[in-house]
Amino acid sequence: MLQRIQFLFLLLASGSAGALFVAPTITSSDAIPASVYMEDGIFNAMDHIALMVAFGLSGLLAFVSIFLFKNRKAQMRLTFVSILYMLSGIGFVMGIIFQDSMVDSADTLQAGVGIAFPLLAILLLGLAYRFIQKDDQLVKSMDRLR
Repeated sequence: MLQRIQFLFLLLASGSAGALFVAPTITSSDAIPASVYMEDGIFNAMDHIALMVAFGLSGLLAFVSIFLFKNRKAQMRLTFVSILYMLSGIGFVMGIIFQDSMVDSADTLQAGVGIAFPLLAILLLGLAYRFIQKDDQLVKSMDRLR
């Protein structure tokens, strides 16, 4: 049902994944011409196709799982897959940061607002998963009473 708490958690997680496309993850006061991703001084999810796919799929799966409230097993599965996509996106961001020549000029790099959004999304998705699981256990216990 849409009035359950996991609806709110999934909606906020989907919004958090969507905010990754507009919020800068890493900023620099000046452009880094040697870096492929920091030529403009801002690094966000729009700079690499794999990041767009991972974070976009995570947000889309979180949003789609809102409407699967009648099938809690599928809802839990999609929420878990959304967490995995978000974790893979975070891992990919870390790989890009350490392989690109951003590290050479790390003294000018600053963490942007977008650094917190994947962690917030994972927290919200984990809470949604927990409450979906609680609902499933409640329904199972009511079935035993019948």
